[in-house]
Amino acid sequence: MSSRSPSIVLSRLAVHDERSDPNPAYWEQYGPFQHVKHELIRCYLNGWFPKLGTWAGRVLYVHTHAGRGRYVSGDRRWTFPAPLGYLNAPKWSGKSLEHDPDRAALVKQAFEDLATGRYTKQEVIARATAAGLRSRKGLTLSPQSFGQMMRNPIYIGKIDSPDYGISTRGDFEPVVDEATFYRAQAVLDGRVVVSGPRLRNHPDFPLRGFVRCDDCGRPLTGSWSKGRNGHYAYYHCQRQCRAVNVSKAALEGAFVDELALLQPTPGYMRLVKDRILHVWEQRRADANERTTEEERRV
Repeated sequence: MSSRSPSIVLSRLAVHDERSDPNPAYWEQYGPFQHVKHELIRCYLNGWFPKLGTWAGRVLYVHTHAGRGRYVSGDRRWTFPAPLGYLNAPKWSGKSLEHDPDRAALVKQAFEDLATGRYTKQEVIARATAAGLRSRKGLTLSPQSFGQMMRNPIYIGKIDSPDYGISTRGDFEPVVDEATFYRAQAVLDGRVVVSGPRLRNHPDFPLRGFVRCDDCGRPLTGSWSKGRNGHYAYYHCQRQCRAVNVSKAALEGAFVDELALLQPTPGYMRLVKDRILHVWEQRRADANERTTEEERRV
């Protein structure tokens, strides 16, 4: 009995010709997707190949478990276990995936929370866990598995595998829209500064996160610096830029001056009041008229 390794068998499958296969045309259609399926079963078959005594039996075994299906341009089906938030759809549905009624909304909310830039990755995981999101085994998502989920374009309805040259729109509905998905990618890449609750609400620096650097466009942060005669508060740009460094008193004073320019004048407020009263009287008259009309009908 031969004991060829699975890798040798699979390599022979890839170059099989009409001398050993009654259907040689199949191998002309052998593509990257078929190769992926063969690779996935390699480890599983490792324990079984020595027990299959003939070459024909081994080929039959591979075809039985890997399938003779192939990936071609336009094939939009997902043929692997469904990722979290999806379920493998029944064949009669005409789709390969469908939304998981218990998890799809939670996955969508996690993307939306991350995309706001208001929460760190750990905070989003905590929120999703508190909302009830778990793995299929009922476990809390680890930071690694959560990060992989947030990076997976399948959630916008795309099947994408650059290693095997596969990129196509799937035959299933996305869980999240593309704008939200790519905004979440920007947060994960650090292209959007995450402003957590502590950063936003720090009483010492009320303008932190609201005023942006004119050079890099990022929100200013704030901190205290120790000087010769005490501690001094400054607003400054992020560490990567440092183009702005202004005292707390100067920036907040300029902000108050800007607000003063936006303060409505007494004359403007009188016009607003007169307009509101006019609209109110008009709507009250209309309501009285409708009431009178209804009473006549009765």
